[in-house]
Amino acid sequence: YAKEADLIVPFLSPDYVGREWPTTEWRVIRDLLKSGQGDRIMPVKLAAADLAGLHSIDGYLDAAEMDPEQVADLILERLAAG
Repeated sequence: YAKEADLIVPFLSPDYVGREWPTTEWRVIRDLLKSGQGDRIMPVKLAAADLAGLHSIDGYLDAAEMDPEQVADLILERLAAG
């Protein structure tokens, strides 16, 4: 996952925090950020979520006011650019 994925797109919401898989995924994301591989991560914020390590100055897609097709198109654009 951390080594083979071209782009990691975590969908962040209040439910993301404290669950088993997201906790593991977030550890991988933080490790990639620390090693300078932030270009492989595209966080998508679905609703207000407070995540340790994600700050207001960090880049993320705020999808709260977007429809799913818009979000999908932006993810595809990011993959094509990478």
